Amino acid sequence: MGNPLIQPGDNPDITKERNAGTFDVRKMASFLYGGDDKLRRRAEILAFVKSKPELHDPIPVEFMTREERIDNAARKVSSISILEPTTIFNQVQ
Repeated sequence: MGNPLIQPGDNPDITKERNAGTFDVRKMASFLYGGDDKLRRRAEILAFVKSKPELHDPIPVEFMTREERIDNAARKVSSISILEPTTIFNQVQ
């Protein structure tokens, strides 16, 4: 059963455990997110966010202080508000 979470260079132990799964990961994700259409929409939104460098974190959030996280979130909201809404919705849908 193919697992989309397995990537080249992954830890061999994690890869072994993921290969030992007895269920289809895509079907489970579809169930958890409310259907294939919603899962596909999430993937489209993620692709859009990844394509915009201004929405990337300068450093991993785990290493930010509380104040840095707030500033980072405000920066992202500001960046999103600058983008034209029709651009976002046309690219994502």
